[in-house]
Amino acid sequence: MTLPNFFYAEPRFRASSPDIAKLKGASEWTLDTPGISFALALDYYRVEAFATRKDRDAACGPTAHEDVQYRPASRKDIARGDITLDDIACGHAIDHSRFAEVLGPIFDAA
Repeated sequence: MTLPNFFYAEPRFRASSPDIAKLKGASEWTLDTPGISFALALDYYRVEAFATRKDRDAACGPTAHEDVQYRPASRKDIARGDITLDDIACGHAIDHSRFAEVLGPIFDAA
């Protein structure tokens, strides 16, 4: 991976989530399926890159889904895992002053 020295936040999913058990018995998922919000969270939450450690650490608190929490991750963590450039998202909102600084190299590298 040839990205600048960004600060990464990695989502962790709570293995004891009651939604996991609800999803196991479902053969077809719809928006009415019990536990569907957890299934959608698995697809939505990504490793995020931030321009500064302070921004990254601020994002590593509670998130919108109760069974997902971001934790700080290093470049080594990212390089060791099965994370590809397609899996990395810009952690900054689109109107953040450093959004383009982070998103540009991700697009260029991909």
